[in-house]
Amino acid sequence: MKYRVTAIIPTWNSMPELEDTLQSLLPEFGNIIKKVIIVDKGSKDGTIECAERYGCKIITDTGTLGNARLTGLKAARTKWVLFIDSDIVIPEGWFDTMFKYIKDGVGWVYGYTKEDIEFVERDHEWKRQLQNNLPRELKQGEFERAYTNNTICLREPLLSAPIMDLNAWEDYVLGQWMLHHGYKVLEVPVACEHLKHGVYEKFGLYTEAWGISGELKAKG
Repeated sequence: MKYRVTAIIPTWNSMPELEDTLQSLLPEFGNIIKKVIIVDKGSKDGTIECAERYGCKIITDTGTLGNARLTGLKAARTKWVLFIDSDIVIPEGWFDTMFKYIKDGVGWVYGYTKEDIEFVERDHEWKRQLQNNLPRELKQGEFERAYTNNTICLREPLLSAPIMDLNAWEDYVLGQWMLHHGYKVLEVPVACEHLKHGVYEKFGLYTEAWGISGELKAKG
C-alpha cells in the first residue's frame, strides 16, 4: 500500500546539500509526496532560492529545531509526514520499501544512514539484524533516539509533543511521544545516504555541542 505524505525539511544555510535532497525526492513529487515544506531558520546561502525552484512551501521559523519540526507538522495536512533532513539522499524505491513496515499499529518508521564520513560504528547486534533484514522495535522509556532524518510517521500524535526548546534530541522525545500514544516505533533496515561531510565543514563542533545540550534537556 502507498501513502501520501508531506515532506518536512528544516533548513539553515543548507546548500548545496539541499539540492541533492530535493533531487532525490523529485521523482515522487505529486505522487507519494503531496507537498514539501521547508522550515527555514534564516538562510543566506541560496537555500530559499533553491527551495523556490522546486516549488516547495517555505516557512520562516527562527526558533529551535524542535520548534521548526512542530511548525512543519502544523502546516502539513496529510495523515502521514516524511521528516527528512536537508543532507539526506534517498535511493530509488526507498518509499516502497519503507511502506512495507507500516502495519499492525506502527506509527513511526525510520531507516539508517550510510555516512560519507563515518564517526560511530554500529553495535554488532544491530549489524546482525540488518544482515537478517529485521526491524528493531523501540520501547517506552529506553534512552534510544528515533531518528528524524529519514522518517515516515503519523502527524496527529506529534502535534502536542514538548520539543519547543530542543535543538537536538527532539527525535528522542518525538519517538517516546509516539510510543506514549500507543503506536509502535520501528528502526528498519532501509538505507539512505547522509551527506555529513559538508555539514561538518560548515558547522564543525557546534553540531556536537547541540547534540550534548539536546540530550541533557531531552533526558531531563
